[in-house]
Amino acid sequence: MKLIPRNGVFYIHFVDSAGYRKRISTGTSDEALANVKAVEIMREHMVETLPDAQRKKLALTITVAGAIATSYEKIWASQRGAREKRYTIGKIAREIGQWPLQRVTFARLQDWADDAIKAGRSPATMNRHLAAVHTALTLAVKRGELDAVPPFPHYAENNIKERYLSDNEEFRTLEWFAAHTAAADEDLEYMRNLFITLLYTGMRCNEAITLGEGNVRRDGEGFVESLWLRHGSTKNGKGSPQNAMGKCVS
Repeated sequence: MKLIPRNGVFYIHFVDSAGYRKRISTGTSDEALANVKAVEIMREHMVETLPDAQRKKLALTITVAGAIATSYEKIWASQRGAREKRYTIGKIAREIGQWPLQRVTFARLQDWADDAIKAGRSPATMNRHLAAVHTALTLAVKRGELDAVPPFPHYAENNIKERYLSDNEEFRTLEWFAAHTAAADEDLEYMRNLFITLLYTGMRCNEAITLGEGNVRRDGEGFVESLWLRHGSTKNGKGSPQNAMGKCVS
């Protein structure tokens, strides 16, 4: 199987079970999504013993590629991490996309993951790939395309690093802001206050700068008690509360 770009769209080139060469458009210019579509197209043309309608339905509903493509459309496409998810599902489709859903077992998943980790993939990355497959299979169960989700392996992540600012580092950073605040910003000190907000709430920068007064809860003295990240502003597309953890003035 080869993916070849042509006029901005990826085409899949392969030889079917009867020995005929096929060149079929995936309908997308996104290489990761094209890999997903390519697996579906190949399965549709390789299962030659079934009538056309059944063959196409089988190709689209009971493969891992079909399941993760559906999950992307229904769940991930609207999330802020959609670009990274496209890369992930493209890799999954290339490696195990041809698996029928009914044949996804703990042993097969473990063998796939073990081989990937031996080849250099980190346990944390493998856990994310397994989580994507698990989400796809869970949705397939809800859609009636699979009876049940099998158990999934999980790998200890020994590459996690946590980094905290010391009191001295925080003090020096605030001193830097005091010394480098532009004259036009002296009254409100936007960047300094943004730094404090990010430090004490754990929010991402994009989440913080999109906050409005309606997202802020204050105490009787006007200090911020908690913040609410509205639906669609977070990485997973869900709203969530953030504690202000102290007296932060905005």
